[in-house]
Amino acid sequence: MKKLLIIAPLGKNSAPRQEIIIKQRLIDDGHEVDSLTNKNTGFKRLLDIAINGISRIIKNDVILINVFGGKAFIYESISIIYGSMFNKYVVVILRGGWLPDYYNKFKIIYKSILNMADTIVVPSNYLLDELNAMGQRIDYVVPNFIDLKEYQFRLRSKISPKILYMRGIHKIYNPEMAIKAFTLIQNEHPNASLTIAGKIADISYMKKLKKIIKSSDLKNVSIIGMINKKEISELIMNHDIYIQTNRVENMPVSILEMWACGIPIVATNVGGISNLLINETDSLIVESEDHRSMAEKCIRLINNQELVKKLSINGKEKVKNYTWENVSKDWNKILFDE
Repeated sequence: MKKLLIIAPLGKNSAPRQEIIIKQRLIDDGHEVDSLTNKNTGFKRLLDIAINGISRIIKNDVILINVFGGKAFIYESISIIYGSMFNKYVVVILRGGWLPDYYNKFKIIYKSILNMADTIVVPSNYLLDELNAMGQRIDYVVPNFIDLKEYQFRLRSKISPKILYMRGIHKIYNPEMAIKAFTLIQNEHPNASLTIAGKIADISYMKKLKKIIKSSDLKNVSIIGMINKKEISELIMNHDIYIQTNRVENMPVSILEMWACGIPIVATNVGGISNLLINETDSLIVESEDHRSMAEKCIRLINNQELVKKLSINGKEKVKNYTWENVSKDWNKILFDE
């Protein structure tokens, strides 16, 4: 039996990664799977892979490497080079909405490193199209997935103005747009509430958000930071509209989680969103930075019971396509030639 090593950020303080779930599912299916690294900062991950990567790679047959690009590409590249150097079967999974920008800026370096891999996988047609257009070989598209048993579905119809934002506290996720949209919503519905959940990646930016909330005299706004994966379903169940304000995006698991719980979605049309969402069918889509349109869409949902019900039902049906049962055959073929 082939032994697999997964190289990805798997530390306790890292955002939940697909590789964590892939590892557990493959173990459940009887495969021998090891992983690297459990360090929580980029520098520590670099040291861990540089020092321990060779010995761990030598012990395994297949190496699955998570690639986000940017500064992380330093240790991601080392992993690919080590795997190639020891003639291992190297599979790279490309992730992150910023990756095409990184690739375009350092095309020669990215292409030379990535093409050392035996197989290159992306989770969305967005990355496929963007990278193909720049001449990068892509071998498979395998979407992200969730375990539907971890989520509780509640059919929405008549809803309250309870708004949820569940991305990081960072400029690329644009929580400032969420606050601006909520200001207009609360003007219309004074009892409206906004919960901001997600990893606090930028302390100074969080302080700025709090100042905006205070200066706008907003009520019922809670910033709760990053939450445990097991608490996500309950958090979603206590809200009625999900807003996603990202400036960049690939194939967000957060959207799958919202569909699984039946909450209507209003999202910015960036990156892979248009490949995943269908406007007016399973979600509502607005242009990036257009907080007024986002507020209008939310108010429309509050006043339109039939639309809310339609989005809730269609989301529940669509998310059934994104389960381990639907992607496991692809991963077993790619990793183990089964």
